[in-house]
Amino acid sequence: MTNDYVFNDVLAAGKTQATLANSQLGWESSKQFNLGIDLELLKGRFFISPELYVIDTEDMLQGIDIPASSGFSNIQENIGKVRNKGLEVTMSGQILTGKLKWNSDFNISVNKNEVLDLGNKSEIIVGWPFKTITTTGEPLGLFYGYKFLGLYENQQQLDQASSPTSAIGTPRYEDVNGDGVISSSDHTIIGNPHPDFNWAMTNKFTYNGFDLSIQLAGSHGGDIFDIYRRHTVLAQGFWSIEEGLSTRYRPTNPNLETTYGRVTNPYDRMNQEINSVWVQDGSYVSIRHITLGYALNSGFNKGSRLYLSAQNPFVFSNYKNGHPETAGFGETNSLQQGINYGGYPLPQIFTLGLNFKL
Repeated sequence: MTNDYVFNDVLAAGKTQATLANSQLGWESSKQFNLGIDLELLKGRFFISPELYVIDTEDMLQGIDIPASSGFSNIQENIGKVRNKGLEVTMSGQILTGKLKWNSDFNISVNKNEVLDLGNKSEIIVGWPFKTITTTGEPLGLFYGYKFLGLYENQQQLDQASSPTSAIGTPRYEDVNGDGVISSSDHTIIGNPHPDFNWAMTNKFTYNGFDLSIQLAGSHGGDIFDIYRRHTVLAQGFWSIEEGLSTRYRPTNPNLETTYGRVTNPYDRMNQEINSVWVQDGSYVSIRHITLGYALNSGFNKGSRLYLSAQNPFVFSNYKNGHPETAGFGETNSLQQGINYGGYPLPQIFTLGLNFKL
């Protein structure tokens, strides 16, 4: 990659090695089994096509963290074996065929992935400042951090398990290993980015020259890790802060119902720790596209069409920190899915147009 350097007090263009080479790197390989059937019903008005599949992938290409003393943060390796199995169903039909016509297409997919083998590793923990963990018998890239239990309310809770900077009003995390000390050894699985199922649907209506098309999509059961919040929960003036910080525990406001803990040092470390508060349900139903048109089939306007369209007009979700579909810091890395580190929002686009034919 390009990296400028200074020679004799003069800036010069240069290049430096961006990644560490791996001479043993090879291709992934996979074995796949599919079982499906195509059904036609009511003389071709309806079609349904269910398909079961099992895909075993070996020698997965993964970015593995390595000691920073090497001069690099990670290296690509072939490692392990993962199985994806699931069901995909596609349906289409002419629901209404009279003056009002209604055609519909629908598909739904259910996928479960499981790590079968990690070679000579018992687990893979990757990421900074976020963390994910991959272990045998579990899905790829589960969110990894502290489990938030609330704020410390009394000395008894501090005596049970705490860190050197813990105090009444600071975040209280689960002591997973039971040693009475809150440390990175208490990190545990706090979320799963993989949805239970995804679906999409397109409906098209026509009536007396009018046409209406509506495209919908949904995802259900997957979590989103709002890692950007390690910055927005700080009150140091470096970043924009969350509105909820006004409820933070303070000696003058001993609020124990909030998730915003007391500040005990300038760096506010305990409120920055990766924890389950930042994991949210990412389920959603999205109206991706709506188009309403009218055919101008009179006189010289024959074949012309006036239309109004809206792209991404509505999304229905309990997730409040952006559009759930944009939360993907690691779209290209199967070990870093569903992580929101400030994803670019999906634009809403409204269009009025005329298709004109002479």
